[in-house]
Amino acid sequence: MPRTVESIVASHQIARERRDSGKPIWNKTITLYRPKSKSVEDFMAAANEYEKILKKALPAHLLDDSHNDFDEDLDIILFNFREISKYTSLEKEEKELNPNIEKYIIETVDALYDWADKKRYWIEFKDYQEEVTPPSPE
Repeated sequence: MPRTVESIVASHQIARERRDSGKPIWNKTITLYRPKSKSVEDFMAAANEYEKILKKALPAHLLDDSHNDFDEDLDIILFNFREISKYTSLEKEEKELNPNIEKYIIETVDALYDWADKKRYWIEFKDYQEEVTPPSPE
């Protein structure tokens, strides 16, 4: 699924056709949150959340390998997020993000963007926010 000039042009053509026929350009917006830091644990947690959010947000038949619409590219992307979320090969004292895992994460997110663009899903990344508990009324 590498991003090429041809794939970008094709995506824009699909968007134009959808807009011209009165359809929304995107099927759906899916919001993911960036890791709160560059620690291995935060990237592992984010990858785990990405897999969960995507599985919940996307049609289940895309991940059902017995279905005609099974999407192998999406399945590989979710597999990669699952692998990132299990990444534990760093010793306790090496808590800075290993360049190899960072590269793997970037490649997986790039693959997700390319897949989503082709399938007309908008992937929106927002900054991580701590859950805020509202003050109790007095």
